Amino acid sequence: MKIAAFFFLIVTGVFLSSCASDFDPNAGADYADPDPLRTQGRIQQMHSDAMRQQF
Repeated sequence: MKIAAFFFLIVTGVFLSSCASDFDPNAGADYADPDPLRTQGRIQQMHSDAMRQQF
């Protein structure tokens, strides 16, 4: 029973280390270019909402 648990821990460790090595935190994301006018409109709307809530 102890041998099976030890084997399971080894297999789990190898699996998790291989998953961790596949992840690249410096990889670039593939996002669509945002529309500047739409982004500016959203910022202005959020600012207006925040000002309304404040007063």
